[in-house]
Amino acid sequence: MCLIPDNQTESIIKTAIYKYYKENNFIGAINILDEEIIKNKNQNLFYHKAKIYLEESKINESFEIILEGLKHNSKAYLLIQLRIEIVQQESLNMNTDEALKILNEAYKDVKRTFEYFKEDKEENLGNSEGGINYTEYLFKENELKLLESNVKNLIYSNRVLQEVNNTKAIINNEVTSLTKRIENERKSIFELLGLFTALIAFLISGVNIAKDKPTLDGIILITAVGLILMTFLLGIHMVEFIPRRTKDLWWIILIYMFILFCLPFIPKIINFIN
Repeated sequence: MCLIPDNQTESIIKTAIYKYYKENNFIGAINILDEEIIKNKNQNLFYHKAKIYLEESKINESFEIILEGLKHNSKAYLLIQLRIEIVQQESLNMNTDEALKILNEAYKDVKRTFEYFKEDKEENLGNSEGGINYTEYLFKENELKLLESNVKNLIYSNRVLQEVNNTKAIINNEVTSLTKRIENERKSIFELLGLFTALIAFLISGVNIAKDKPTLDGIILITAVGLILMTFLLGIHMVEFIPRRTKDLWWIILIYMFILFCLPFIPKIINFIN
């Protein structure tokens, strides 16, 4: 699990990189790496193969190569690092909930990557025969710290966006509720204006009727007009507000209609009694 490959592996990787970047030969570069991977499961080979696929924007294939490499070495921190880099790029195209989910998992992977890197560093830097270059490990350590910082920043940014979205949803609900209340108030004002107009009309008509009719007939006619106006107002209320107790209002209207039907017979009944 060495960060720096042996001379033979490094030479093959350089050849593949030259083939891809200088000769623009994607197939040739992949074939060179595949031939070596058959006999050598070094994480650097899988890493550079996955990187070349990423350069071709073949993200799914790159992921498969990373997973294949991790099957042979679960502590291959170079592959885990590359997977985290892909995940943080993909999170930019997701909604906040999905992004937070995969970024939290990526942050756990960052911690694992640091652990495996430290194990590798202690093992190989302690081996003086290996001729390991300390600056390579220092550079990789700083690279991993930067990756950790980037993942943290993305998690924080998505949490802020999530809070903003939640606040926005609450505000929208409040605005909708306020709009409904304003609409109901407007309808209430409409009903009150109708009632006020009806009362004025009722008073004027009542005075005119009382002047030209006998007392009993005037009372009956005024009562009839009042019941008609009340029925009209109840009808407006039912149409505009559609209350939950509509059935009760219908019963009231039916009672009014029955009283109106009976009003013409009241004088006859009174005369009959007299």
